[in-house]
Formats: sequence, structure tokens, C-alpha cells
Amino acid sequence: MYLIALTCSLRAVPHLFDKCYIYSKVAFPLIMYQLTLSVPEETAQALNLTPEQLGQELCLSAAMKLYELGKLSSGAAAQLAGIERVVFLSKLRDYGINTFRLTEAELTEDLGNA
Repeated sequence: MYLIALTCSLRAVPHLFDKCYIYSKVAFPLIMYQLTLSVPEETAQALNLTPEQLGQELCLSAAMKLYELGKLSSGAAAQLAGIERVVFLSKLRDYGINTFRLTEAELTEDLGNA
């Protein structure tokens, strides 16, 4: 059984903390939460991943699913995954997740308004 430590981030009120994360040219402190999961060794072996790689894969998978469900923006999901937004969007394609969320009706309406 592996214990995998995952680190997640959240922006907070600027004046409360010393360390800051620059987002859209505005400084926000970056609060990090660390989650620990118990993962069977067989899972890492089945995926042919080291414990560190498995942790990264779990963060990416969680970020992708939360994005797919509409619970996180692509930028917030990329931050959760610990990668750049452009890289996150390309990985969505690699995993078969649609990066474009408009329905056909919404697209038709947008084209009519253009």
C-alpha cells in the first residue's frame, strides 16, 4: 500500500499571507492543501508508474474530471494539476475530454450573432 501525498492550491485574500502567486497581474497568496491517499501498490504497478508519477496522474485526473463536470475552469483545473493551462488543454484532448463546451444550439446562436 502506497501513501500518496497530493498538493492542491487555492487563492486567498491578499493581505492575509506573505507568499503570493501572480494571477492576471494581481498578487494573490497561494494556500496549499496536502491530501494523503492510500493507494494499493497494485494500482501503481498496473499503471506502470512510480509513487510520484501516480500522485501526478491522480492530480491530473481529478483536475480533468472537475473541469469536465464544469466545477473548475480550465485555468483552475490546470493549477490543481500543477501544469500550465495550455498543457492542460492539450492533455484534455489526449484523454478524450472535450475542451469546447458549447452545445450545437449555442454554437448556432453564436454564429447568428456574429
